[in-house]
Amino acid sequence: MIGGKGEKVLHKNRAEFLRKIFGVTEGSPLHDKKLRNAIEHFDERLDMYLEGGIVGNIFPSLILDRPEETDVPHHIFRAFYLNDGIYQVLGERHNVQPILDEILRVHEMLEKFDEDGCVLK
Repeated sequence: MIGGKGEKVLHKNRAEFLRKIFGVTEGSPLHDKKLRNAIEHFDERLDMYLEGGIVGNIFPSLILDRPEETDVPHHIFRAFYLNDGIYQVLGERHNVQPILDEILRVHEMLEKFDEDGCVLK
């Protein structure tokens, strides 16, 4: 049975094991699911954002050094600000640098495991 209770327990156990091995605590940037949810539920959030109507410049996506302030209203659906490491989804800004740093830390651990001939058991 796909998606049954046994499968959920299996996934939960695997997740707990990996969090322990890689030292991913509740304080880890990987634990926070706000950015993932913002991206995953973008279409639903966009519907709500557009529901009241909008006026001004509309930018479906942007990549800039940093946010620009103007007198004209602007609506940015998605943006990445290179200098600040910020990913914006419908006005909600997320600092992605800590997430990238944590991914790099886990990657370096995996490389070390590989160099040492270790496997996750």
